[in-house]
Amino acid sequence: MGRYQTPWTDEDKEKALSMYSKGMSTRNIGAHFGRTRNSVIGMMYRTGVHIPRPTMEKPPAPPKPIKIISLPPIAAASIVTNLLALKEPIPEPAADGHIPFPAWTNTRCKYVIGDVKGAETIACGEPSISLKLPWCRYHAKIVYTPMRTK
Repeated sequence: MGRYQTPWTDEDKEKALSMYSKGMSTRNIGAHFGRTRNSVIGMMYRTGVHIPRPTMEKPPAPPKPIKIISLPPIAAASIVTNLLALKEPIPEPAADGHIPFPAWTNTRCKYVIGDVKGAETIACGEPSISLKLPWCRYHAKIVYTPMRTK
């Protein structure tokens, strides 16, 4: 590098430009004339030939994340705290409301009755307290353990 190169002659410029217009790369043009790729690019820049930069195809943009609407954080905790404060017993849900695993929804109690058997797993099925809590009033009182005070 740093070696002196002779200036481009008008004939060489015309031939290089015609080779480029036929689709030959600047590297191959430089090899033909015994020059570097950058020498060819510089000559074309000085003569006013626009050399587009190679572009890579951009991958498609990933889908935007789904926004999840959430309730205030105190809503679920306060519901259970109020349930624990109740002195009266809450009646156990009836056995006829049990639902199989594939039918579970956000509005039904997901307290598992019996053993977990995959798709045959049975849940309580009573209406849940809120969308934040997956249990009915009876099972929320069983499952929820309040924080201990020091």
